[in-house]
Amino acid sequence: MGDISWARRAVLVLIVFGLFSCESGETQVQRVLVASPSGDVRMTVSTDAEGRMTYSVTRNGQLEIESSPLGLLSTTHDLTAGVTMASSSGRAVDESYTMLVGKQRDRQITGSEITVPLRDANGARAELIMRAHEDGVAFRYHLLGEGMSQVTSESTGFTIPPAARVLTRPYDSADATFPTNVGAYERAPEILPLGEATEATGFAFPALFELEASNRYVMISEADLDRNYCGTRLDEMPEGGLYRVRFPDEREGRGIGEVLPNSPLPFMTPWRAAWSWFTQETGTPELQSEYVDFAGEYGWDYVLIDAKWDHGTTQSKRCKIWSPKARRSA
Repeated sequence: MGDISWARRAVLVLIVFGLFSCESGETQVQRVLVASPSGDVRMTVSTDAEGRMTYSVTRNGQLEIESSPLGLLSTTHDLTAGVTMASSSGRAVDESYTMLVGKQRDRQITGSEITVPLRDANGARAELIMRAHEDGVAFRYHLLGEGMSQVTSESTGFTIPPAARVLTRPYDSADATFPTNVGAYERAPEILPLGEATEATGFAFPALFELEASNRYVMISEADLDRNYCGTRLDEMPEGGLYRVRFPDEREGRGIGEVLPNSPLPFMTPWRAAWSWFTQETGTPELQSEYVDFAGEYGWDYVLIDAKWDHGTTQSKRCKIWSPKARRSA
């Protein structure tokens, strides 16, 4: 993540509930809350009598994500039940970084972060790291200890309020004609009622949920993924409004490589994030030509042509090649 600078202007909101001491000397808590600097966006995490963790997210007092499960299971940690949370440490976030490409290369992010110490029923230590920003929240698991650990499943899910609908892209399923297509996500995006299942192997990130018609949106995704963890997705069989995280299909990638995350301890999962989202129409040849011309003007070697790359005038000309104007005139 790089060096982190402290932001005095960011108001860190950290609230803990149900304090009591345990044998280890840590102060256990049953509920923690982190809020954005303005206090408008809040994420609350609780444990029940069986030690199962759940969370919810509100914005301006409105429930954006209802009570949803947290936790994972690995060969060294069981964070699905029997979990205890300890008193948390917090800090203000003020990060600056530069993108390699993009319309706005210099970025700054401010928010609040807390780190919640966890112990499973066997005493294995972990942390839940939570962030709240003005446009969303994020959380990740940090498994502590020594040796190798393999994550076998996650309980993580996102419960969307009723009456919403989802804009998402289902993964491809294998068929007799293209058996290697399993795990691809070349299908067109679909708008589905909340809770509708798909025959594919899950829904790709990011997934956009419309909570109110053209008024409130929530986007779910993951970030800061590295080689120690697999790229996840949402399960193809929602449980009502609950969309759980699932791992890749073992047939994907022609069966090459590990499906389950396997890494030396300590290691972190990717951030799981939710925020508002807007976009613009892209993919026309005219717009792609503008991108290519821009790349040619600045001497870039490549341009990725993604959406509608195969739209041509004839079946024999499925893929067009655009040349930058700067180079055509050379």
